[in-house]
Amino acid sequence: RKLKREESFFGLHFDFHASDKTESIGEETTYESIANIIDAVEPDFLQCDCKGHPGFSSYPTKVGNAAPGVKADALKIWRKATADRNVALYVHYSGVHDYKAVADHKDWAATNVDGTPHEKSTSLFDDYADKLLIPQLKELAGEYGIDGAWIDGECWGIVNNYSEKALAEFTKATGITEIPKDKTDKYYRQLCDFSREKFFDYLEHYTSEVKKEYPNFQIASNWAFTASHCPEKPRDCVDFLSGDVVPVDTLNAVRFDAKYLPWQNRTWDLMGWSFGRCENTLNASDKSLPMMKQEASFVLSQGGGYQVYYLQNADGSVKPETLKTAPEVAKFCRERQAFCHKQKIKPGVAIFLSKDAMYDENMDYCFWFGDGMLDNVRIAGELLAKNQYNVNVVSEHHLDEDINRFPVIVVPEWKSIKNKKQLIEYAENGGKLIVMGAYLTREFSKELGVEFIDNEPAETKLFFKKNGLYSAFGEGPILSKIEPKTAKAIASAYTNVRKDGIEYPIATVNKCGKGEIVGIYLDFLRSYKSARSVGIVDFVGDVINTVYEPEVKVEGNRFIEVSIGEKEGKTIINLVNSFGGLESQDLSTFDWLPEIRDIKVTVKTDKKPNTITLQPSNIELPFDFDGEKLTLTVPKIEYYEMVVIE
Repeated sequence: RKLKREESFFGLHFDFHASDKTESIGEETTYESIANIIDAVEPDFLQCDCKGHPGFSSYPTKVGNAAPGVKADALKIWRKATADRNVALYVHYSGVHDYKAVADHKDWAATNVDGTPHEKSTSLFDDYADKLLIPQLKELAGEYGIDGAWIDGECWGIVNNYSEKALAEFTKATGITEIPKDKTDKYYRQLCDFSREKFFDYLEHYTSEVKKEYPNFQIASNWAFTASHCPEKPRDCVDFLSGDVVPVDTLNAVRFDAKYLPWQNRTWDLMGWSFGRCENTLNASDKSLPMMKQEASFVLSQGGGYQVYYLQNADGSVKPETLKTAPEVAKFCRERQAFCHKQKIKPGVAIFLSKDAMYDENMDYCFWFGDGMLDNVRIAGELLAKNQYNVNVVSEHHLDEDINRFPVIVVPEWKSIKNKKQLIEYAENGGKLIVMGAYLTREFSKELGVEFIDNEPAETKLFFKKNGLYSAFGEGPILSKIEPKTAKAIASAYTNVRKDGIEYPIATVNKCGKGEIVGIYLDFLRSYKSARSVGIVDFVGDVINTVYEPEVKVEGNRFIEVSIGEKEGKTIINLVNSFGGLESQDLSTFDWLPEIRDIKVTVKTDKKPNTITLQPSNIELPFDFDGEKLTLTVPKIEYYEMVVIE
């Protein structure tokens, strides 16, 4: 039976972004090549090329812009091969980014601030959706029987539009007549907000128009409603959430979104690229099987689906190299599916990704958060994961839904936030609030119970000391000097490692109603990337352990990452081996992970379980139970194992 996307778990994605120079498209695509992949991998769905960013379709469309190199209808072959095997077929279709459409129709292009048409992005205020996007999606659904579309180039591709029509709508919606030209101008944030809302209107428009005629056609907009690009409450117009994880510093990137998406209450998957590259080069190397298994583990451990991106040949045919890794990756995922897929992740240490703060700090684009803008959240996630907490990433709407479900909320070095009152009330009601940052802590001085003794934070060379060993806070941490009043100092740092090093309190804890509030008076997360050290990991753990005892503790190796889920009445303790290239943006591939052995796991519970098994190997694990906690030992973790408690 062909599965809907909400039922799907594993898939493969192919694209090649045809251009006007691509030749012989479709001539080498064969039924057998696609059938061989399906038979070997047994995916729930395939996604194949249809139209990439250049705007040329790789099939003989009657309503769009077919590439001049189309020689045969490969899309019909893809549909026939998948239909014969009850495999859903989706297409990769570039939406807002359509270079051909804006070149041919200047009125469809967004307008730059200087009045020239944008060379890549379409306008959300003109006829592109009604004249091209919607008719072509209907063609795909009706003429080809395609099951859905993975629409690329959308939220991250929109730009502020300076056309007369767009600006007139902006003034009508906001009352603002003083049009901002760049991010230093008054009202620029309002213009960005307006552009974002217009994107959601556009998304709702074209999806609803397609579904009027083809209600079962399933649509996702790449990176919409994700942490990386669009941390907003999902709109009902999309059927599932998805994004392709960048092939640079992959594990930190995939962890970030995988720990956010479970809280969106939607069907979701993440796409891993089958090739990787370093930060400063576009030259890519095929990923090894260990890399791909490890990357998949991060997604599976959060309950999501997984798909792998393989390049098609320039003519649209399938690369035979796909079969070198895809069957083994699929097998690895399938072995774990019954336990991990759609598990409900339990609330733990929640990192607050403030949508409003993000938009305030990053106004170069509407939804593209480049240049390390989200490093404060990503690095906080890395440090918390290395302390083996069950980490969540959440935004404003998740807190509005039920803030008290999270036992700890970490606010990571935003310059300012708008929901201070809500967070203070959370602490007063019994929550544990961790406020990080030299600037942000100043907004909570009363609740933190400290007095700031400098006018402005300053860059300071600092070291943390534990067990007689010093660890640097990286290049250029920024410190606010404080004097505790009602607060208790719980961590200090030193200006150098000699005897004359000046000691400063850098973290405090204070009572806040029924709960507690912790302040960390440093901006150090981004600088941690320049000098990662176990001492700084310990610093973060020591501070949080002052106010929080996790439900699950793991001893034996810091590289085991922990998350806790529930499924069918069973508790799932997900244990992922994060060793490898996690901390290097200069490493494109590696081919080996060490097995981690004899991991001691302690779980707080007042109920003695019937059985505990290690999955997917189905090994029954002996355990001890003292009425308050159970303890057990996991003999070996290669990539990703689950302790299943029944």
